[in-house]
Amino acid sequence: MATAKHHKMDRTSAAFLRKGQEFYASKKYDHAEKALLRAMDMCSCGVAVQNQPRIDHEILKAIDEKRLKEALASMSASSRRCNNPVHVDALDSLIATYEMQSRLDEGLEFALKMVNLSPREPKSYLRLGKVLRLKNLPTTAYYNYKQGIELVKRKHPHHALLHKLQAQKDKILPYARFDPVTTLPVELVRMIFKLLDFKAQCGCLRVSKTWNTVLTGESLKSLWQVQEYKFTGNNHPGLRRILSSFRSYARYATGALTELSIHNCSSFFQFCKLQQALVLAPHLKVLKLRELRGVCRLEEVPGQVKLPKLTNLSLGYGVQPTPRLVQQLLSSSSNSLKELSIFGLQGRNESRGLLDWDPNWPKLEKLKVIRLSCLASSPMSRETDLNRVMELTPNIEEAWIDRITWSPKMLILCWPKLRSIFVGGDVWTLYGPRDQSRFNEEMRELHLEDRQNLLGLVPFLSSPHFPMLEKLSLLLREPLRQDEFMSFIRPSLESGTLRELDVRPLPVLDFFKDFTLPDWFKSDSITYLSLIGFTREFFHGHRMLEEVVLDIVNRFPNLRSVDIANEMFPDTLLAKFIRKGVKTIYCRAGPPRADLRDWASKKFGAEIIMKLPPHLPAAHPDRPNLSDYLRANVASSRYRGSDYSRKNEGAVDEHEAVMNYGNSSPSYGKCRLWWS
Repeated sequence: MATAKHHKMDRTSAAFLRKGQEFYASKKYDHAEKALLRAMDMCSCGVAVQNQPRIDHEILKAIDEKRLKEALASMSASSRRCNNPVHVDALDSLIATYEMQSRLDEGLEFALKMVNLSPREPKSYLRLGKVLRLKNLPTTAYYNYKQGIELVKRKHPHHALLHKLQAQKDKILPYARFDPVTTLPVELVRMIFKLLDFKAQCGCLRVSKTWNTVLTGESLKSLWQVQEYKFTGNNHPGLRRILSSFRSYARYATGALTELSIHNCSSFFQFCKLQQALVLAPHLKVLKLRELRGVCRLEEVPGQVKLPKLTNLSLGYGVQPTPRLVQQLLSSSSNSLKELSIFGLQGRNESRGLLDWDPNWPKLEKLKVIRLSCLASSPMSRETDLNRVMELTPNIEEAWIDRITWSPKMLILCWPKLRSIFVGGDVWTLYGPRDQSRFNEEMRELHLEDRQNLLGLVPFLSSPHFPMLEKLSLLLREPLRQDEFMSFIRPSLESGTLRELDVRPLPVLDFFKDFTLPDWFKSDSITYLSLIGFTREFFHGHRMLEEVVLDIVNRFPNLRSVDIANEMFPDTLLAKFIRKGVKTIYCRAGPPRADLRDWASKKFGAEIIMKLPPHLPAAHPDRPNLSDYLRANVASSRYRGSDYSRKNEGAVDEHEAVMNYGNSSPSYGKCRLWWS
């Protein structure tokens, strides 16, 4: 009896469905709605969809969060399902009726109930997708199609409407908008945001609540392990909140902040003391401080503060630590410190320097890199001695020293593993007795300023000099003599390992004597070369300039970078460099013609940069004053031509005078555009 009754109800339901579809076809939508609702009521399943509570919010949220399957499973206990095609078709036609009447909110409500009524039926997702598109929700529609395909495939892998679902998904994809933070895998999100600097990462927190939640979550805490603060003014609006901001950012790293860099740190420490920052970062490994606008004096921290075990400590330009603070930081990091940079060393008093460290200070066995310089304003004193530092740091491999008393012999004895060294022009050199001591033959980089430093090494050089040398720079006030040039440069070139050669100024007078370069002055391994000294000797207008300079370039076939500093080379000569394979030209005499730069970039992928080469140790950004040896001494003191004197009576200095003289020369800046 029950089965017969169900069949009778299904026949009645089908009759109302046909009647409703006829009303729909004749555009009698009100009559169609009543007939279709009656058809659903007459279904044998007994599920009155129109009387069920609204579930649109829960299902829409599940679709956006890509967990529709789980949401439908949780609703199955309180919801009845129906696979009767008459019921599904009646509900589908009812939603289509609402679409034609622009009743999209009601259509969306019934479309979501249709998904819950028959979650394995493709028509449910096709109809819901259409309503979502009409409501201008293409992204939700895309996720609806995508998850609908997965649910239908599980029970009906060969359903006839699956291809239509896939086609709709592909069609809506170009209009969908995805949030990369919530869509991409967390590993890829981490890789992307690590490419941003710290300021940009902080700005991303204000994009939306979703971004804030995801970026500060446990899975992305590594983004906040490296923090860099830069302040451009004393009255920055966020300065008073810097302590609370720093506390929040440190919390995002969950106590694992490993690298902290502060530029213009006096502004930072005005509202967040050094000891507070160190307490909030107990696992700090790298600490870098700079003060570009003045002086930041750092006092010792209270004894009860537990200091981190640093691997890299850099107290750069403008930062003046007290000896006691340096001792505290080094003592806490004695077993971990690998790199130490202090550019603002100051004395304990007028006659005693900081570098006379106490005998009870720790030995830094793991230290590999050291950079030390006294204040530029401090008078040079023999008390500022490097010997005690050498005794405490026996395993140094890279050293950078300036404005400090040093001894080549002690350096050889105390730093036998030294691979790279820079000695500034303001050091005080102590010469010891000659003996059998020699520099490490595995030296990779040698950078010296001033002839005295160069001559101080002569007693300790073996032959050949540094057979494994890769970088050599000699920055002098006067060019080397011909025998000195050959003695110091030839062994390194012939070793075949030298890649960068920077000798300024070059012995240009010797090159122009008979217009013949030394036979040994060539190498296939050189990729960087400085061509400086021609304008200094006033050869920038010489008729043989291009021939001599190009002869030098031709001797280094693998040359890729050239530094010409303030040399007044014509643009045609720069174009010839580029044609010969040079990819980067550093020049500071004045901007080259725009068409030359465009031609070099588009045709050869080369660039002309109006800056110092960034890899020069002498141009370290934390050096108190730019080295005199890097400034262009373009005027020769023995030259006083009448044209030169007349044009430059009001010149500020010799450099400006020669620049004016050079710009008036017909050989500079007036050339035919033959490179195009």
